Amino acid sequence: MTPRARTRPPRFGQVLGLQSRLLREHPGLLVTVGYLVMSLVGMMFNRSLFERFGVDIFDYAEVTDFLMAALREPLTFVVAAGGIVVAWGIWWWSNVEQRFFARRPPRSWFFRHYARWSRWSAHSSWVLLAIIPLYAGLFIEFYAEYRAKEIRAGEGERVRVTQEVDAGSRERVLLGTTGKFVFLLDPASEKVEILPFEAVYSIETLAPTKEDDDGEPDSAEGPPEPAATESDAGD
Repeated sequence: MTPRARTRPPRFGQVLGLQSRLLREHPGLLVTVGYLVMSLVGMMFNRSLFERFGVDIFDYAEVTDFLMAALREPLTFVVAAGGIVVAWGIWWWSNVEQRFFARRPPRSWFFRHYARWSRWSAHSSWVLLAIIPLYAGLFIEFYAEYRAKEIRAGEGERVRVTQEVDAGSRERVLLGTTGKFVFLLDPASEKVEILPFEAVYSIETLAPTKEDDDGEPDSAEGPPEPAATESDAGD
């Protein structure tokens, strides 16, 4: 019983250090650190997305924008949860491999070194913690590219912007906002307009067009003209 207890692999929370004395005495620290990490993920996603349109979002962001990024981007919760799930999956699979190698010790040079690496990855907090930012970085890059293609294809949030009370309005695609600026994309030229909120009178969200709903263009010609009568034909 004693040797088996000594070789029992540590739990996932122990490997990550989630059961440390500091976190047990101050559980709120885990919530604070987790929220800051998700805020960082949100800002990095915004940076990656806006970079594809030639805008450096950090030039227009403030500290409050950084702190609110986790709430503005629900993606951050998906990335954070997904990174933990991926790290747990690697830890679980490494333990399965260790039980297999304990029953059948590897004989070849390659599998002996692989079993050693698998044991180390299952017990090393650095390996599991490195997986989370690696997963987050890859996810952010792929999802930002996907969202940029959607926006260029006209699937972004369409708005009508008015800058002065008596001035005309124009339709744009809303890329995003910070505490002081709004970012608008002109779909025709793919140019980004960066306007301070003080220069904007109103922003109206437009309902999706019929083309967005069923792939068919919206009819803009109005009601059909009445058919010509016999008297009209005689004239």
